[in-house]
Amino acid sequence: MVWITKNLIVDEEACNGCGRCVELCTTDNLVMNEKGLPEVAHDECWYCSVCEEECPTDAIDLQLPYLVR
Repeated sequence: MVWITKNLIVDEEACNGCGRCVELCTTDNLVMNEKGLPEVAHDECWYCSVCEEECPTDAIDLQLPYLVR
C-alpha cells in the first residue's frame, strides 16, 4: 500500500519511520504523520529529491511536476 501526499509517494511497507527524510528536507516541508509516515506539510517543496535519494529503505518516490522536469 502507498501513502500519497501532494507529489510524495511513500511505500508504507518499506518505510521504517526513521524520519531521515524529515531531518534532511531542505525546506522543512516534511513531517511525520500519526501513522509514522512522512507527509508534505505545506507547498514549499523545491524538488531537490534529497528525501528520495537518502531514504535508507527506498520507500519514497518524489513525483516531479511536469514543469519541473
